Amino acid sequence: MEVMIAVAIIAILVAVALPAYEEQVRKSRRAEGKAALLKTVQLQERFYTASATATYSLDLAPLYGLAAGAVVRSAENPADTNGWYVLTADTTGCVPVDLTVCVRIVATPRTGFVDANCGTLTVNSRGVRTESGTQDNRYCWGS
Repeated sequence: MEVMIAVAIIAILVAVALPAYEEQVRKSRRAEGKAALLKTVQLQERFYTASATATYSLDLAPLYGLAAGAVVRSAENPADTNGWYVLTADTTGCVPVDLTVCVRIVATPRTGFVDANCGTLTVNSRGVRTESGTQDNRYCWGS
């Protein structure tokens, strides 16, 4: 009987602790994605100011010193396949749609990582931050 009570207590503790642990893991991965987005926007600004044509780049790989067209991930080393987000650039939401005016950086969770709360994270060169999940900007970006 005592063993069954101990097992029941352990099961209750696991049932309470496991979801909290999983949410902390998602938050740490989300922090990795947000840091990568902000770093990429900074690299875009450097590229923009150094460019003779004053434009942003849709190819993020050269900004990180990678071969053109390479996949950029949110890991410390953007070529590392362990990053939890894949980074891309586009002009969605930019008015006018012009690389001399605006670029949007998108962090898409890679296969195997699901973040229903925040989903895909984005930030544009104007500082507008969005998410595609069930939570709001304050929850996902802390603002």
